[in-house]
Amino acid sequence: MKRESEINTDTIIRKIEELEVDSSPLARDYTDLGYAYIKHVERMEKILGISDKFYSDLKNTSEQLLLTQEALRENEEKFISIFQKTPDPILIVNESFRITEVNRWFESVFRRPRETVIGEHLDDIAIHITGAGIREIIGGTEGDVHAYHAEMNIMNGCGNPFTADVSFSPIRIRNEPCLIIQIHNIDDIRKAHNAVSQVNQKLKILTSVTRHDILNRVMVISAYSEIIKEDITDPKMKKRIEAISKSSDEIKTLINFTREYEELGSAEPAWQSPDEILARPMLRNMIPCLSPGSSLEGLEIYADLMLEKVFYNLIDNSFRHGADVSNISLSYHLQSNGELIILYEDDGGGVIPEEKTQIFKKGFGKNTGMGLFLISEILSITGMSITETGEHGKGVKFEIRVPAGMHRIALKK
Repeated sequence: MKRESEINTDTIIRKIEELEVDSSPLARDYTDLGYAYIKHVERMEKILGISDKFYSDLKNTSEQLLLTQEALRENEEKFISIFQKTPDPILIVNESFRITEVNRWFESVFRRPRETVIGEHLDDIAIHITGAGIREIIGGTEGDVHAYHAEMNIMNGCGNPFTADVSFSPIRIRNEPCLIIQIHNIDDIRKAHNAVSQVNQKLKILTSVTRHDILNRVMVISAYSEIIKEDITDPKMKKRIEAISKSSDEIKTLINFTREYEELGSAEPAWQSPDEILARPMLRNMIPCLSPGSSLEGLEIYADLMLEKVFYNLIDNSFRHGADVSNISLSYHLQSNGELIILYEDDGGGVIPEEKTQIFKKGFGKNTGMGLFLISEILSITGMSITETGEHGKGVKFEIRVPAGMHRIALKK
């Protein structure tokens, strides 16, 4: 069905066509008036079209705004729920380190109602963080700075001190930079850690004394075995004495190994440069045949402080069992999954396929059977592993796998 404006326009056009044959002044006036009306109708049609589009756009925008407001409301409810129900004291401070909000656990731990805390400075509740580092965090945006952790001694509302892991994360509230602070009580963990450290220290002293006493007695056995061996001429008896002497030497080796094994994990792991370790005089003198192309330059790995033993035992293993080793090479490459592989290769005899999975077991091998076992144990402390993937007759190829996050490439100084 046609709109009224369209019907009126068609009628006027027909009238204009009828009057065009009439040359009288009145006919021309009606014709001009008709054309003016048609232009007015066309102009109104355009305005109505624009109005319809504007209304449609406004409706879509309003619907989108409602959806956005609903999503914001849901997110706000989730935030409030997490903020209030997290079983740790949480507070929010502005860029002046003034408290703007606290949760219920804060009120419970510090015995301070919310309304008495709002507006106070952070130092007023015994959390002293006014250093430049924290100011830089609060001045950043959420995407630029990660959470910052610090261990602090804090006083609760009853006047009792406790150790806490305090995390600081930058957020924005109403486009203003703020800091959300979570206080996690680690007093029990710290006490347990200290108790374990004390027990370990006592065990270390006990094993050290015991090891010393055993070695003294083994030395007596070895010394008397040598004296008796010189006085005995009976071949059978001499052979038995030699077995006793050999056993005492093996006991000495095992006892000395316990000293090395005891050092595993005795200190915190640290970032270390394998290239710098290999450059130390003791290791450098062991490997004059190191391939010129070998390089672990720039590589740092997070490992136990006995990492030097890993390279020492690998090199020692090459010369003990490698059958005329003339070349040793080291290199590394990064995998697509973020894992890094350090390759240690020599041109000796290699390992027979049947023994590839056995060589890292304690006691396996021609010597003490402890070297490769110790390597595996040292590496496992920080999640690393070692396998032998070489071809028998062409030398060994040890692959040390370093998990993502446990390696980094240091910038050249």
